[in-house]
Amino acid sequence: MVIDAHHHLGQEKDYADKLIDTMAKLGVDKTVLLATSTSGPGSSNEEIEKVIKKHGDRLIGFGWVDPALDPNAVDTVQTLHDNGFTGLKFIKTRKAYDDRSYIPTYQKAADLEMPILFHQGIVARHADDIKNDVHSGRMMPVHLDYIARQVPELVMIGAHLGNPWWYEGGMVLRWNPNLYMDITGSTLKMLAPEDVGKILWWRRDSQYRDPWGRDAWEKIVFGTDVPYFLMEDVMNDYRNCMDVLGVPPDIQKGVWGDTMEKVLSYELSEKHRPFDDQGGHYPHAIPQDDK
Repeated sequence: MVIDAHHHLGQEKDYADKLIDTMAKLGVDKTVLLATSTSGPGSSNEEIEKVIKKHGDRLIGFGWVDPALDPNAVDTVQTLHDNGFTGLKFIKTRKAYDDRSYIPTYQKAADLEMPILFHQGIVARHADDIKNDVHSGRMMPVHLDYIARQVPELVMIGAHLGNPWWYEGGMVLRWNPNLYMDITGSTLKMLAPEDVGKILWWRRDSQYRDPWGRDAWEKIVFGTDVPYFLMEDVMNDYRNCMDVLGVPPDIQKGVWGDTMEKVLSYELSEKHRPFDDQGGHYPHAIPQDDK
C-alpha cells in the first residue's frame, strides 16, 4: 500500500484523471486531496467533494474549516463527515492552532474519527494575505503540542516536518503519540539526509524516545504536496533519505502507506490514551520530566 497523504487538486479540469493516471504509473494506491478554503479554484470543499464522489476508490477528501470564521464549525465538521470527507485540513487560521476556542472543533473531529492535517511553519505568499490576515507564526509546530495533550484521541498530521522549525517539530512529534508528520515542501531539498536524521534521531531502544517505544520514522507518512507531474521527484527524495539513513525495510513500508492507512481508519487511536493504567507515565517513557 502506497498512500500520498498530502496533495492538492489542481485547477485543470481533468486534473483528477491525470493524477490517477500518474498514481497508476508510480504505484500509488490512494491520494489524500486537501481543501484549503471554502471557495476558490481547485481548493474548495465543494470541488473536493465532487472529485471524491467520482473517484472514491482512489482519492480521499480532507475538508477545510476555520472556527474563527465559522461560528458553526462543529456543525460544519459533521456536515463534511456526512458528505464523505475522511479528515480535515487546517491552514492560514485566524487564530493560533492551539487557541482554546478551537478545541470543540478538534473534539468533534475526534468523536467522528476524522484525522486532521495541519499545515506547519512558513506558508507561501499570496495576493490576498492582507485580507486573510495570514500569519505563519500561528502555524508553528509547538501549537500542536497543546492540542495533542487536550484531545489525546485526535489523530493529527503535521505537514512539512515544521519547516523551518524542524527541531521544534521533531520534539513535538516525539512526545505526542497521536501526532504524525509528513516531509513535504522544500524540506528534503533544503536538508541533507544526515540533517533529517538529526531531527528524527530516536529509535525503539533510545533512552529519550517516543512514549510507546516507536522509531521516529514510524511517526512519518509519505506525502508529495506537488502537482502530479512532480510526484516521482518527491518519491525519489523520500527513498533516498530513508536509504541513506538506513531506515529498516519494515519501517519504510510504514512510511510509504501502512501507517497512513491506519491513520485514515483510526486504528491508531487506542495507542493515544494519555497515560498507562496506573495514571502515570507512558509505558516506555522515562520516569523523569524530559530535559
